[in-house]
Amino acid sequence: YRTALMTLLAVEDKTYRGASIASPSVPWGEAVHAEEPKGYGYNFVWSRDLYQVFSVFDAIGSLDIATDQLEYIYEYQQDDAGFIPQNTYVNGTTRWGGEQMDNISFPQVMAYRLAESGVDFEDVEYSYENVRRSAEYVVRHGPE
Repeated sequence: YRTALMTLLAVEDKTYRGASIASPSVPWGEAVHAEEPKGYGYNFVWSRDLYQVFSVFDAIGSLDIATDQLEYIYEYQQDDAGFIPQNTYVNGTTRWGGEQMDNISFPQVMAYRLAESGVDFEDVEYSYENVRRSAEYVVRHGPE
């Protein structure tokens, strides 16, 4: 349990609070050194993967960490139309700009979970507008 929590805390960027990379396993390893920049792997932030990390901190009651993760998505990943790209670098720059509805939808679930836990819009750095924009994006572009 503690090792799992430490691992999840370790994949969070220390500059951009809430930005957790999808996996610490790539690009590092025997064939690739960490100091060599690579444009592939899971060293990017996917909101759907961040949702999974969020769900752990939500479940154990670490709402400050869970809140940081959703604030990151809405501050650094979401655009004005509600679109959230497939993934980004930790600074929010789009890496692969693909449209994946789970990446756009999961933050709405995160906002709901925080609200159910008593975290109101007055307590966070995002607003109802962030949630509404992504919900409307899914309505406009999602499956019929």
